[in-house]
Amino acid sequence: MKQTQVRLLLIEPDLAFQSYLSTIIAPHYSQVTCCQKASQAKRLLKTNGFDLLLCELSLLDTDGPQFFKWLGIKYPLLPLIAISSRQMPRDRVIALQAGADVFLAKPLLAEEVLAYINALLRRTENFKQQIEQAKITSHGSEGLIQIAGLKLTSENSQAWLNEQNLNLTQSEFELLYLLASHPDRALSRQRLMHTLWPTKSSTSRILDTYVLRLRQRLSEFKPPESNIQLVTLHGKGYCLSTQSESPLV
Repeated sequence: MKQTQVRLLLIEPDLAFQSYLSTIIAPHYSQVTCCQKASQAKRLLKTNGFDLLLCELSLLDTDGPQFFKWLGIKYPLLPLIAISSRQMPRDRVIALQAGADVFLAKPLLAEEVLAYINALLRRTENFKQQIEQAKITSHGSEGLIQIAGLKLTSENSQAWLNEQNLNLTQSEFELLYLLASHPDRALSRQRLMHTLWPTKSSTSRILDTYVLRLRQRLSEFKPPESNIQLVTLHGKGYCLSTQSESPLV
């Protein structure tokens, strides 16, 4: 079986399950590194350039969601799959709000794990391509977008409005960056879903959830004189508008 040149880090306290999951993943990827604790993972992250993380929500030495938030600050572009034996809907929400891109409840299906890994790697690559294509900046630097008081930097996935950090999750940032790359233009639901969540159906509610969150953040920090807003154009898609009136395209 041909391996993909991808480096994965698996953080799983249960050694038996760690061995099982590693057995599933290892034949498909060139490097799978395993550890049991967040402290071990932090040391490994300092010296290795990982492409994706899989992490148990319940960790031995720290609070899982707090570790996810730390990852989002230190390694904002690193995709994160949360795995857990806890299957309550609230656990899923906690993991996703803390910064996980995907939540998988144990027991895991091998095909599902591999499908999500591949989907997140494709999404990361698609996002990098969007950054290369955008090049919208008032200073001529790639990866920097500045429009209507909004500033986004792809290098560290940070977004500011009115000089205040919006503190977005990686998924929220990627959606806002994609919309800001085409200001005052409608991007279809299908395009947004295909770029950011390629494994999800175009009818999935995940896009609506992130649009709602972004609207709340923009509304919270938007200065009175700013016209920037995330609008829905029925039949056309979503648009980051900088105009006093909703755009028509």
